[in-house]
Amino acid sequence: MAGMSHRSELPPEHLVAELVGLLDDGCEIDDPADLELLAGTLLLPISIPEVPEAARRVVVDAIAARGDPIAAATLAALGVLAPAPLAAHAREAAALLAGRGVTHPAVAQIGTLSVESAAAGADNDTEMIVAVLARPGSRDRQVIVLGIHSATDALIECMLTPPLPRGEAEQLLPKLASDASAPPLAPLAADELAARVIATAACARDLGIALGSDAAPVLPIIARALTGAGDAIAWPETLAPWEEDDELSIFDGELDPAARRAPGDTTGPRRAKRKAQRSARKQSRRR
Repeated sequence: MAGMSHRSELPPEHLVAELVGLLDDGCEIDDPADLELLAGTLLLPISIPEVPEAARRVVVDAIAARGDPIAAATLAALGVLAPAPLAAHAREAAALLAGRGVTHPAVAQIGTLSVESAAAGADNDTEMIVAVLARPGSRDRQVIVLGIHSATDALIECMLTPPLPRGEAEQLLPKLASDASAPPLAPLAADELAARVIATAACARDLGIALGSDAAPVLPIIARALTGAGDAIAWPETLAPWEEDDELSIFDGELDPAARRAPGDTTGPRRAKRKAQRSARKQSRRR
């Protein structure tokens, strides 16, 4: 949002049009997971601290001005994923559209992911946490995979798979450890999971450890699923795509959600685990 007028604090019209134009490619989206991802992507450039609230509202108002179902769905997703002031504005805009009869069939399912099961274990020098998320009325599941550097207790990897058949999602649990002799993952309660994510995210933030770029649009979705609010977790920064490489991910081979994605889907992880661990160790030594 560079180039914003200091006098009006409003974003240039072409930037607003570019953001709202993302909805043009989403008119056929009917999956709530994809709609949440769209909202998470829209939040990336407008949720940074340097962007004033007035500019954020301009984008929401421009979305509402479309007056079509995809706008209604996007506003519903922003209403549960955006930071509190902007979320309230999005909900008001969505209510106005609904009052005019403009809605989307997936609205009722947006923001309804919750933890069905979770487990934790160790893989070499990384603590692994895996959580299966369920959405009411859906047979599919989404899976959160977290990597925590054991020496620093810092979150170094955070990813969310696209919707998977339940059996396929549950099969990820025993496959994540690269060491076949590692003990099985131990069950983790949902409240323990949320507390663990909040604590390790804070540690990573304090150490200056950044998550991979693929985590950026799904962080509010994960926060909503774990805590009930899209802005309840203070995440560390995320890298820009050009700042990272593809050396190694927590997922290997067929476990990598990137291999499951349709063209254009950005939910799969490409984060370099080895790079993050090196960074964590370096920060630990500096302390």
